[in-house]
Amino acid sequence: MQRSPILDAVRGLAILQVLTWHYLVPSLNHHGSALSLLVSASLNLAWTGVDLFFVLSGFLIGGILMDNRDAPNMFAVFYARRILRIVPLYLLIIAVFQVFGGPDFLWPYLTFTQNMVWAADGHWGPTWTGVTWSLAVEEQFYLLLPLLVWSIPPRQLPAVALALCCIAPVARWMCAHWLYASPYAAYLLMPCRMDALFGGVLVAWLVRRHRAAGSAPQFTRRLHGAIIVLAVGLGVMLCTGQQDLSGGMITIGYSWIAAFYASVLLLIALRPDAFGSGVIHRPFRLLGLGAYAIYLVHQPLLSVLTPVTGPWWLSLPLATGATLAAAWFSWRFIEQPCITFGRGRFRYRLGHPAPSWP
Repeated sequence: MQRSPILDAVRGLAILQVLTWHYLVPSLNHHGSALSLLVSASLNLAWTGVDLFFVLSGFLIGGILMDNRDAPNMFAVFYARRILRIVPLYLLIIAVFQVFGGPDFLWPYLTFTQNMVWAADGHWGPTWTGVTWSLAVEEQFYLLLPLLVWSIPPRQLPAVALALCCIAPVARWMCAHWLYASPYAAYLLMPCRMDALFGGVLVAWLVRRHRAAGSAPQFTRRLHGAIIVLAVGLGVMLCTGQQDLSGGMITIGYSWIAAFYASVLLLIALRPDAFGSGVIHRPFRLLGLGAYAIYLVHQPLLSVLTPVTGPWWLSLPLATGATLAAAWFSWRFIEQPCITFGRGRFRYRLGHPAPSWP
């Protein structure tokens, strides 16, 4: 499958949000001036970059599985490629953390269940590896989605995806008020994030349907209207200072954010020409290529450099530069070779024509 420049740019936008939330916003709050606090408040939803990652993951992975659901080796190829894409760099980060960041129990990392452990304990995890909760969510999603795509006829898949999206806010409420009595569980557990993940799957289905049937102009107009309404809701969240563990977010907030990102992604997938030129996309595309490594190393590097360099105005640019350099190295010598090997060694064999979309 060829890489999509516009989707790389979306991935770059998501990682830029993550960097903004973890790097820039704390620095602005620490500065304390009225202007810096105002800018920080305007960036208050930058933490939703991980929600955009979930929607994008559901879209990309769901699309791959839909296109290859009739391949007799679908499961073997899918999991082999996913392992080669995710595990090498992940294991390297965990190994470095064990040596330099402070020993931790390995079994949750090796089984991708650290999100469950941290949800039960009521915290975000260690600074070095806290971001890996989302990788655990993704891996658990990978166990469920291939079975659903393989076993459910394409015509029925959107109803199932929509039902799972609707279950997510109920799961969050149950985790926060009953099962765990903790807002961390509502944020960290895979069933609680199904609205974003399966929202992306629904977008993948809709894109294939409209490519087969032809996108009607009235559908695009309705999509623009939905995006405007959802954007107004995000503005209300921003103005009311909604945070990741607030009650409004745990109930409907995350579903609203997922719907907004899914709608924008659907518009981008149907009308990629409407989002500027390649020159505009290029910086975001470069960030998108390095997004996985940036996501894994940006917190450890900042935590290491801050005590050494001192003030934030020095540690922040140094950590940013070190993160980008590490991401380039990872892409060039770890990720790209593993992806190339996976695509060359493991190929889908279609036993039947690709599915037709109703």
